[in-house]
Amino acid sequence: MTRLLDLPPETLINTLKFLAEVDFSCLIRAQLTCQAFQSIIRNIVFGRGAASGSPSVHSLLRSKFRGLFDSKDWKGLTSPYDGDPRTRFRQLPWAATDSTRAPWLRPDASWRQLSVTALRLPITHLDLLKASSSWGRTSLHYAQVELPPQGLTMGLFYDLLLSGASCGGDISSWQLVLGKKLESYDEWQRMNNRGLYGPSDNQLRSLFVEDGSSKQSAIFFTSSSSGCVLPSWSLEELEAQAQLWQPRIIGDHPPKCLPWQGTSLKPDTTYADQVYVAAMNPLPDEEDDL
Repeated sequence: MTRLLDLPPETLINTLKFLAEVDFSCLIRAQLTCQAFQSIIRNIVFGRGAASGSPSVHSLLRSKFRGLFDSKDWKGLTSPYDGDPRTRFRQLPWAATDSTRAPWLRPDASWRQLSVTALRLPITHLDLLKASSSWGRTSLHYAQVELPPQGLTMGLFYDLLLSGASCGGDISSWQLVLGKKLESYDEWQRMNNRGLYGPSDNQLRSLFVEDGSSKQSAIFFTSSSSGCVLPSWSLEELEAQAQLWQPRIIGDHPPKCLPWQGTSLKPDTTYADQVYVAAMNPLPDEEDDL
């Protein structure tokens, strides 16, 4: 009896690549077939056999994590977005109950190892850009997220969303912009010194440029605001909030952030972002001297 493993390697690989486009979840499960299948599929899924071209979030990941890649996807979900970053996690299709969440929240869950751009070249450079508005004034922050050799994984992106680096304050919008990078840190800082109210969203986005031919860069752009009126919660509302699932990072520590790594005409302007980056990175555990 002829087996799939009896096919020429090139034919088997192309067959599994076709399966990846037709039914990605089936391809992931096919890793359990045997070690040979696991090796071939990992090459396809984790980038070594990835196709070139414009980067995009795979449709399976977008459906399972709807609302996390772009705030515009939040429209139409069952509950309104109230500015609390955790709300969108509670509305994920697998987050309804403790039993449905448990498999997804394991540190070793397979989805955490998937590239955000599964079946395409991985994202190897990620700029974190944040515009924070408070009392009528906008402050801009920059950080570069340190990525592992395999690039931006879903696990790292999930934890980044729940870290203070991206979710401080009430978020009004956010977007993972694939294939682009910040054109100039000096121009970003110049925008930061425009006085009251600061630059518009379109003005900030004008600094996002295409990442040449590889398109393996991305920008995670967030906007947050804190108004003049503090929210008022009743005791009943606070008690109800306390009973809800409280999403937290799953990894051992938040993603590490770095200051601007390129050249700058005005190095002193990086000080505020160095403070911002330092605040985002956890201190290493102190050794017990006893």
